[in-house]
Amino acid sequence: MSVLIVTEKSKREVKELFNKNDESIKQDIEIIKNWIRQQKHLPGVEVFSDDFIERRLLDCKFIMEKTKSKIENYCSLRRLYSDLYENYANIKPSKLPM
Repeated sequence: MSVLIVTEKSKREVKELFNKNDESIKQDIEIIKNWIRQQKHLPGVEVFSDDFIERRLLDCKFIMEKTKSKIENYCSLRRLYSDLYENYANIKPSKLPM
């Protein structure tokens, strides 16, 4: 489950902004997957969907090293605070005003 909703229109706009197309994004995803396979401290590559990796790439403006760092940080936080992630889908939204 993703907290952030990304529309196809916004994806298209970001791809245009960074001069990316579906093929180059697939290549970037494969590069990240190969990197994950080499990292013994990370869970197996099957844990990460292509959509998850693509979102990290988008978030990091398609900068590989930044994307790798973001994935490592995500895994570290997930390991340290696993109780926050376990029943995430069952968390009820706060009634407090923002």
